Amino acid sequence: MAGHTFVGRDDRTHLRLSRAHPFSCRVRDTAGERRLEGHDRGFRVSVTGTGGKPLELMLLKAELPANTGPGLAERLRLSLHAPRQARPATVAEVAATADRIELRSDGVEAACVRSGAFTMPMGP
Repeated sequence: MAGHTFVGRDDRTHLRLSRAHPFSCRVRDTAGERRLEGHDRGFRVSVTGTGGKPLELMLLKAELPANTGPGLAERLRLSLHAPRQARPATVAEVAATADRIELRSDGVEAACVRSGAFTMPMGP
């Protein structure tokens, strides 16, 4: 694009990820409990629901349809999906600036809290 092979910042972080915020998530499902480090730009993790059902948990801060009135509003969303399904089975939403979000559904409990800094690099 425009003579560049990479569109983003000089440190090769994609523009979308340059606004990412780190989150520490505690996830409990039928496979047990674990703590994961992620981000609010589409972080995904596989979980196991009630009856061994495979599910996917996703943390995303994005412009979504506004709850009131026309247009879009930036929101932080934690959602539970069946694999390869775009429409979530369960959604928790909070303000985009929130420091915490939780979800409980189908044998899965997740609580994500904004962290101070990334513990691992985001890019290649």
